[in-house]
Amino acid sequence: MTTRIPFRIAALLGAAAAASSAAPVRVGIFTGFGATYGHTHIHTAANALRDILVNPAGSGLGSGLVMASAGFQVTRLGLPDSSSCRILNCPPDADRKAEFLAALDSLDVLVLNNNSLLEHIFDGAGREKIEAFARRKGVVSLHATLHMVGAWPSLDSLHGTTFNNHPVEQSGTVRLDPASSGDASWRFLNRGLPDTARFMDEWLFYTSTGAQLRARSGLKVSLNLKEDGINPGGLAPMGDHPLAWYRAFPQGGRFFYTALGHRAQNFTGTGSAATPEGTQFTRRHIYNAILWAAGVDSNGVVSVQPAARAPDFGFTARPDAGGLRVRFEDAVPRAVVVRALDGRRAARAVVRGEGLLAVPRGVYGVSVEGSEEAGARRVAVP
Repeated sequence: MTTRIPFRIAALLGAAAAASSAAPVRVGIFTGFGATYGHTHIHTAANALRDILVNPAGSGLGSGLVMASAGFQVTRLGLPDSSSCRILNCPPDADRKAEFLAALDSLDVLVLNNNSLLEHIFDGAGREKIEAFARRKGVVSLHATLHMVGAWPSLDSLHGTTFNNHPVEQSGTVRLDPASSGDASWRFLNRGLPDTARFMDEWLFYTSTGAQLRARSGLKVSLNLKEDGINPGGLAPMGDHPLAWYRAFPQGGRFFYTALGHRAQNFTGTGSAATPEGTQFTRRHIYNAILWAAGVDSNGVVSVQPAARAPDFGFTARPDAGGLRVRFEDAVPRAVVVRALDGRRAARAVVRGEGLLAVPRGVYGVSVEGSEEAGARRVAVP
């Protein structure tokens, strides 16, 4: 007997695994201070990253998705002022800087989100605290953060190089850098990404080539640019042109930098110039980096895969056209519980033999009532 059981889930999917005792990964996205501090699209990027972390399964990140087992706790740091002052005419007050620096103690990962004016915000003890955080915890540095051009030498040292210039926005082809493909971190960072992708962005040039970066102790390149497909606009070709790289420190810190992240369209997927290829690649690339910076590759990984057959009742759950199909080998009616990944119960329905549950796309924990812990099946509905 087949029962069709439609229902809607009102709550947004969380990014956490159900019923986990582990603490969530605490991510702070720093946008700077002031109405126009930093990059043009700094707040669009912050909003998009927050949404992706809250609901990775519904963010079009592609296949082989990995999640933090207890999800994310996302904090926006340095929210914009309501004032209309320009960049250097409205420096943040001491209390706001102190508030941000104090927040570092509660974070696992700091996202330096496209802020090219960090040297105007922090000095002395503030800089030292950020540098110490980078060596002990996780930092993901996006695009324009490296535009400081030598104004904060020790942060340049953490990055491994300095910014040179860039031509106008244009389409270009990125490719996974094969030199470090044997490294476990490289494989995790590039999980779910195609070998090459072509889309529009602002392609940054640096003062170090990929070969020079790889020659530095502990630094590995994960992504580079195929220069034969772009117009450098008068800039000298780099040849071996790095776009993203990473390093780990003895104290436990992990540092990742990417040149991607300039265009709002590649975060939002909207606008006349947006492409699915550019949006998915940019989102997944940065999402993977945040997980890696948090150490999720070695602790608390949940791989989202179609569920296997349960050991009891012959219970299976799998994605199907229109939703989620559950099946028992016998025709005994049993209550099936479906939970969002934050652990909240999304639905309960009695199924006799087999049932098709109409659910929106996302990732669910499906279990027989009373066996949520031992018998849960995790199913991704595309």
